[in-house]
Amino acid sequence: MNWKRLSPFAVPATIRLGIVLGVGFVLTYVLLVSDPTRIFRWVPLRTGKEIVTKAPDWAQHFVAYLAFSFLLMWYGAAKARWVVPCLIGLAGLHAVATEYLQRFVPHRTSDVKDLVVNFVGIAMGTLLGRIAMWFFDTASADVAQVRVARPLRVLAATPSGAPPVCGLSRDAIFVAPGELKPSRVLNYGFLGGLCVVTVTLLGTIHVVHGWQVQRHAGALMELGRKAQATGDLKAAKDYIGRYVGLVPSDVHARADYGLLLDQVGAKKRQVFMVFEDVLRADPTREDIRRRQIEVAMETGRHLDALAHVRFLRQSYPTDGKLDDQAGQCFEELAEFNDALKAYESALAHQPDLLDTYRRTAWLCQTRLDRTERARSLLDSMVERFPKSPTAWLTRGRFRKEFGSLEEAQGDIDRALLLDPLGAEPQLAAAQLADDRALAARASGRNAQARQIAADSRQRLQRAVEQHPDHIDLRLQLVQLETHFGSPADAQKQFDQLLKLSPRDTRGYLLLAEMNLEQGRFDGARKGIDKLPRTPALDAWRLFLSGRELMSQNEWAEAIVTFEEARRISTQTAGLSERIDLAVAKCHAAVENFEAETAAYRRALKSNSVSIPARLGLAACLLRQQKVAEAIAEFRPLGHLSQVRLQLVRLLIERNTQLPELAREWSEVDRLLDQSKQEQDDPVTETLLRAESLEARNQRESARQLLEEALAMNRDCIEFALALSRLAERSGDTQQGNRWKGHTLSLRGDPVQAETLLRQTCEQHPGDVQAAIALLQHLVRHDQRDAANALFSSMMQRLKLRERPSELAQCHVVLGQEDAAVAIYRQVLVTLPNDSVALRALAELHLHQNQRSAATPLLSKLLEAEATLPPSEVHWARRQLAIALAGQGDSGQRQKGLTLLDRNEQEGAKNPEDRRARAIILGASPRRADQQAAVKLLGELADRKQLLVNDRWLMARLFERLGQVEEADAQSRQVLAESTITTEPLAEFISSLIRRGQLTEAGERLDELRRRDPNSFATLALDLQWQVARGESVAARKRLEVVATSAKEVDRIGQLAGLAESLGRQSSSSASEFTTLAERLYRQSAAGEPRFVVELVRCLSAQGKSNEAFAVCLGEWSRLPAESAAPLAISLLAFPEERVERMQQLEARLLKAVEQQPRSLVLLTSLAELRGWQERYADSEELYRRVLGLDRENAVAANRLAWLLAMRQHDLDDAQAIIEKLIERFGPTPSLLDTRGCVFLTLRRTSAAQQAFAQAHEEGSKRSSLA
Repeated sequence: MNWKRLSPFAVPATIRLGIVLGVGFVLTYVLLVSDPTRIFRWVPLRTGKEIVTKAPDWAQHFVAYLAFSFLLMWYGAAKARWVVPCLIGLAGLHAVATEYLQRFVPHRTSDVKDLVVNFVGIAMGTLLGRIAMWFFDTASADVAQVRVARPLRVLAATPSGAPPVCGLSRDAIFVAPGELKPSRVLNYGFLGGLCVVTVTLLGTIHVVHGWQVQRHAGALMELGRKAQATGDLKAAKDYIGRYVGLVPSDVHARADYGLLLDQVGAKKRQVFMVFEDVLRADPTREDIRRRQIEVAMETGRHLDALAHVRFLRQSYPTDGKLDDQAGQCFEELAEFNDALKAYESALAHQPDLLDTYRRTAWLCQTRLDRTERARSLLDSMVERFPKSPTAWLTRGRFRKEFGSLEEAQGDIDRALLLDPLGAEPQLAAAQLADDRALAARASGRNAQARQIAADSRQRLQRAVEQHPDHIDLRLQLVQLETHFGSPADAQKQFDQLLKLSPRDTRGYLLLAEMNLEQGRFDGARKGIDKLPRTPALDAWRLFLSGRELMSQNEWAEAIVTFEEARRISTQTAGLSERIDLAVAKCHAAVENFEAETAAYRRALKSNSVSIPARLGLAACLLRQQKVAEAIAEFRPLGHLSQVRLQLVRLLIERNTQLPELAREWSEVDRLLDQSKQEQDDPVTETLLRAESLEARNQRESARQLLEEALAMNRDCIEFALALSRLAERSGDTQQGNRWKGHTLSLRGDPVQAETLLRQTCEQHPGDVQAAIALLQHLVRHDQRDAANALFSSMMQRLKLRERPSELAQCHVVLGQEDAAVAIYRQVLVTLPNDSVALRALAELHLHQNQRSAATPLLSKLLEAEATLPPSEVHWARRQLAIALAGQGDSGQRQKGLTLLDRNEQEGAKNPEDRRARAIILGASPRRADQQAAVKLLGELADRKQLLVNDRWLMARLFERLGQVEEADAQSRQVLAESTITTEPLAEFISSLIRRGQLTEAGERLDELRRRDPNSFATLALDLQWQVARGESVAARKRLEVVATSAKEVDRIGQLAGLAESLGRQSSSSASEFTTLAERLYRQSAAGEPRFVVELVRCLSAQGKSNEAFAVCLGEWSRLPAESAAPLAISLLAFPEERVERMQQLEARLLKAVEQQPRSLVLLTSLAELRGWQERYADSEELYRRVLGLDRENAVAANRLAWLLAMRQHDLDDAQAIIEKLIERFGPTPSLLDTRGCVFLTLRRTSAAQQAFAQAHEEGSKRSSLA
């Protein structure tokens, strides 16, 4: 061969450039294409194809860049010297650029190792190119001598004549031969011989090596079988793969090799290629063909999979699984009708394919719009397989996505019943709970959402313990914490998931979603950047960028970014919906309503049950004044509380625009009744019902409804305003002005309200209610003189003495409640069953906190419940329940709860009943009841039904439960909402002082001084604040000055208690405060016997037990025995003269018990005295006697358990008693202490230590909250 033809000087420049560009393009394509093996499929030889597909990636990089740099050297040899370094630099730049760009290519990754190999190949190609150019470069004598000198020494070349003409430049051709210097040329003969010898030697080595390999091929196969038998699949794959490379004709071995590749998790494309080779060589391998169908479907080669399915169906025409696989292929190829036919054929041939039912139902629902067909198919599946949990799960998940959550709950509960420990039923239940919780939060029921999430968290944690390797369960737990937990909990669960599955894409996407919800875009991007480059993940990256642009109000750029993300996220349905919702929000921000509507409709097309998309579309249509279309979009969401009343409002608006004969009110009434039953928003529901009645010309019914609602909630501006407008539309100016004045008064416009109300009274002097409304306005705005003058004129002008009900109302408005009580009692003397007077008097007693006085009135009112309206009966039961619970007895509380249960059984789902239940449960000492009360109040808050008093109750309950932060938040909200009473402000200041937040306490105290300067609470908090700041001396002097000027006994007693509390608070002036408290207690006890108890307690606290006991016995006759006995018993704890004291006390106690044999207090005191006297049997008998009278007496039960433990008698009974008490009343310190004593007696030392430690912890916690 004439090698000179390959010289760069011999090949035209254009051809050389074309060769270099073509090779460069092919190299770039191979490095940047997603599947580089596709370019080598044209290789006809099997050996060549295997060399290409099996060669290591680093070897391919090395050879490619070696050849490319060699080619560049060949091209640059005929150029100037500086061209060659530039070309080599270009090769290096190409290597860096392609390796970096592989980060953005799906299924390719950038690797530093490949970059290093690229540079090694470039260096080797440059060296080889340089050597080659020494052979080719004979352009001039000088150049030839220089460039060939060193190779000649090596190759034993000899000098010859002038260089050939083909190697000269154009100018050298015309130079005389004598002018040329002698040069040396290559000895081609010697070089050729050397090449022949080298090739022969290499061939011989190859043949010998091949003979050796063939000799050992059987050994490789045997090693592979042994490794496969021992479970070492990776070694088996390597051995059998080497065997197949040596013996490619062994089809069975190649098939085993493909199966091993599939088992060890090799790339599916490689498995596919091996299976294809097996099937071409042996088409009868049906097992390989069936697996090849699955591999082809997994790799997206659905046409190839379909071809194999058709091949097998020739032999198995009734194989339902083949029909199912054909349906999946058709569905992926968007041939939906053919897919449905294939699925139906599969079910006809093999009805037990439950997954086929699911695929068919989803196809009918999402692609063919045949909802009824989908539902009937799943119903038939459940009927055919009623004991299959998978069948119930399939229908439950379908209903969750396309039906209702309630129906889905029933199916998933049935699946859990059939398989309670299965991972899939528990996962489906958790997913459904997450959807229910999100729906509850979207409808404003935050407490319900939190409760659902808490229950789901507990079930998920148990499921994860049962199935620790189940990735989907852990993912659901991460998602739950992302939606309803704290970021720290979500991160903790995410870390545990990464330990189990470090490469799971879904976990990183959940982490990104959590960061997005918190507005942490850097954290979201950091998580997604760890994932490989795929179209779906690239769509997520673009979605993240769009959200960040939205946060910066860059709406136009965000829309462009979202559109690009949607273009490449066609296979990610959930992301497509989120993108469309984000695009809709962007268009709404720029008021492009048509584009916003289109975006919402796209979201509904991808998910027809998307609540956010449908709500957004309905709101967008409303903004465009398209009421009928908005109603059509709202109707499917009528089960949601936040939609129901809005739909009612739109239906009323549409009906009023129609002729009367065309109006349809049944849907309005149904939705209003449903809203009332679900307690959505009582105020809005009442207003809409009144508006509906007025639209039907039932104005009187509307007025009565609004007046009853206003009577129940007297400060509701909405009801007063609605009554005013109703009166004005009815032409009743008198009532309109009265209600309008009432509205203005509630709104805080006193001048205009008073003017309007006075005009109404002047124009209608006989209107008693208008005069009472004006009286209420004057009292509300502290115009007492004017109110009294008005009342005097009303007495004369309206003859109120002849109208007892109106007169009592006036007394109530003026704050003269005792006068009102006297009037109502006089009415009841004449008319003992007057329901109006009974209710009014009971309300007055309840307002005065005289629950014992209200109880008989409410009971008498309920005796005639058959003649009362249902609302009146429900009110009476509710108030009686609260009154009974206020007596502090657990049995009475249970009676109150029973009354509320009756209301609920009669369908009276009123928020007032929930409020009453919360008050009753909150009054219980049991921790569980207090938590239940908090839960009820939280539900009221979710429904926007929480009043100021309810929130204040919630704050106190939180504080009792030890949840200080929640208590503080609720207290602050109460202070922001309440401007009438100062009690919440005073208690909040006290809480701040206890927690040491003196700066804010001082600021709040200034506010309290302005609002209530003369109250005892203000004085007490002011002194406490001074002591907390270290000003104890000044506080004591100020208290002494106030005490000196005090004249009333009650006031002196209050000041004594304040001095005692300040003594406990102050460390430097404790004795001075205590001395002052004792002096004041003595002064008050001289005038009021009830202060004797406080005096004795104060003396005993100072250690003056003898003096305290003397006072107690000396004042025994002035005190009720039930007050004196426990006080005297408490003094027995001091050892001084205990025996003498017990003798003196015993006679008095026995006499008192004889006079009051059923007194629980006296019996308990006597039992305690017997304990001090070490007459334990008598003490036990007395405690059991107390429990016989009152089974719920926690004090007697606790002391009985302690006594049994100390006597080491009936320990099982003692343990049962104390455990029951703790279950009912919670872990109080005293009960825990008794439990520790019982455990100690039972020699359960560790349990006793734990009980005592818990008692100490609870005691310290309660003292910190005291």
